[in-house]
Amino acid sequence: LLLLKFYCELNPIKMYWGWCKYRYYKVVKKNFEDAKHIALSMLNTCPLDAIQRFINRSWRFMDAYR
Repeated sequence: LLLLKFYCELNPIKMYWGWCKYRYYKVVKKNFEDAKHIALSMLNTCPLDAIQRFINRSWRFMDAYR
């Protein structure tokens, strides 16, 4: 499967990364150590059903292009 370089609708990893970044920016960070811990916690707090939705959405986009 060839994924276009900047086509985020076909890449569930980019959707996951966007989800994590969105929630990361909503949290107040006091220092760099705090920011590192919050970043790791955001990567680990994405619920499994959200990841499944990202994958299903990617598959629907790929089916539309067939």
